[in-house]
Amino acid sequence: MIAELKNLDNHEQVRAKFGELINLDGPAPASIVNRAFADEKFAFYLIMTKDSPQLKTQLLNDPRNVEFEDKEYSNTALLAKASGSLLRWAKAGFVKVDDATYEQRMSACSQCPHLKQPPQKAVYRALKLADGKQQSICGLCGCVAARKAKLPTESCPGQDPANPLLSRWGEPVKKPGTSNHKPVIATAKQEA
Repeated sequence: MIAELKNLDNHEQVRAKFGELINLDGPAPASIVNRAFADEKFAFYLIMTKDSPQLKTQLLNDPRNVEFEDKEYSNTALLAKASGSLLRWAKAGFVKVDDATYEQRMSACSQCPHLKQPPQKAVYRALKLADGKQQSICGLCGCVAARKAKLPTESCPGQDPANPLLSRWGEPVKKPGTSNHKPVIATAKQEA
């Protein structure tokens, strides 16, 4: 059942359908859906307790659910993150990942429960005006997924549910404070 939810078009649809699945009065909170996708046992327990309000409430109020909340960044914080990313990319020579790496990263992003439509923030509206497209963002870091996936200096902030040593992109998890720079694997002439 959880696998079927991953085929829905957007995060809001997934939340609504999951809310129905576990007998909630409305959409399931994003943190609950994110945790259910990352932890099969949690999803199983939620589904099994859907008709037991007391047990279901315990699972819904589990303090560990906070770890799975999508983060909401201010315009200032988003600009600061983008500036840091741009600086790292400039230091690396404005190179981009090869097409195979980009496709693999975007495939992982498209299946990630944290991928969502951007909130109504000035930064995202400006990006839409700049290129005419509204692109999905990562709920963990606030980055536009299609842009971040092109940069060898960036990494996915989410852990692979099957292997905590890897990110959802299948790359080694970066420790805080370490460089995200990877060896140059493409030329600066590739399309953005």
